[in-house]
Amino acid sequence: MYWKNINALKKVLIQGELPQKMQFWYVLVTFLIYEVFLEIASYIPSDDTSYLDYLSSIITVLMAILSVVFSYKANGSDNGKYFMQRYISINFVVSFRYGILIFFPIFILLIIGSAIVSMIYNIELFDKVIIFIFIAVLDFVVMYYTIKHVKDVAENFIEK
Repeated sequence: MYWKNINALKKVLIQGELPQKMQFWYVLVTFLIYEVFLEIASYIPSDDTSYLDYLSSIITVLMAILSVVFSYKANGSDNGKYFMQRYISINFVVSFRYGILIFFPIFILLIIGSAIVSMIYNIELFDKVIIFIFIAVLDFVVMYYTIKHVKDVAENFIEK
């Protein structure tokens, strides 16, 4: 993996010789950096952070890592083809479909419902538990379907 030598990377890319394993590492490191910084940013500033917030962050980062690793294996590992373009495009579409179109409306309803339950029964962590469960399920669903679709593409790929 090239960290600073852009000319060497460009040469490999121009020749079309970027190995699948190197593509895997670029995707994994990129997603890991984004996930970690997004999770850290969610705590700044925050006065009411609970153990569920930390656990949710750990699960989110772990699911991102597992998604990349298992998608890479589903794509054929070192013998696979076009891992980066498959993973990134499929993960984008799956995240959009499940995150925006399906889970977001459900999430809004859960927040409203948990706020009502918290006010009526004075349960402090109820809304945090609901959000924690929701995020964990969403992370798992996106990971599962990304891996599934990468595998489908790899198994049904037609070489031209």
